[in-house]
Amino acid sequence: MTDLPTRTVPDFDDVLAQLEHLARTHLLLFRVEVGRTLAEAFYGGDVDRYRTRSADGALKDFLAERAGPLADLGLHPQLIRQSLLAWDVVADLPEDVRPRLIYAHVLELARVDDRATRRLLAQAALDNGWTGKALRGAVDATRSGRWIDVDPAPGLQPPPPEEPVDAPKKVAVGWALKRAERTVSDFAAVADELGQVDVAALSEKQRVRALAAVEELRQRVERLQARLSGR
Repeated sequence: MTDLPTRTVPDFDDVLAQLEHLARTHLLLFRVEVGRTLAEAFYGGDVDRYRTRSADGALKDFLAERAGPLADLGLHPQLIRQSLLAWDVVADLPEDVRPRLIYAHVLELARVDDRATRRLLAQAALDNGWTGKALRGAVDATRSGRWIDVDPAPGLQPPPPEEPVDAPKKVAVGWALKRAERTVSDFAAVADELGQVDVAALSEKQRVRALAAVEELRQRVERLQARLSGR
């Protein structure tokens, strides 16, 4: 009786590593190149022009008139949208970061409008080996502005693969400070406008509301000053 050949079981980690390499070099970069080709043709390769959709009509006409040939190439509308999105996100990132991302990272980074925050999150994801799901947690926390305390709310901190890290916390702190600076600037402008108002012309109800708002702001500023001073 002839012995059956022994079944060889491949190393799962090795197979996964090969697929991960393909995903980085083909699944994502293919989309980036498709997006770049379309962006250069219809937006002159200008990211800001693409974001304002200043030539969107021409691109829509192209996609409609050439839908058949594009489908034959496997370039369906969804993939084209993904490609433009990938190109848009990657355009903001440093050259050494781009080849190390996976498409799941790009999808999450696309939800971040601020370019500097996007770069910090991308670097944090790579440094800490975050999956797309882990990065999503950091993006959600950053966008909500909740990730500014030493002890973040339960469930906000994305689980890193080995040990806790503070990178996303730093990202969110930077984002919160930027938002605070913009808020202060806006408040200063409002204060300037109020400073020109004839107080005598205000009704009693308006004066009470204004005083209450100023008092609330004063108390919040004092609490923040005490916290930053370590008191």
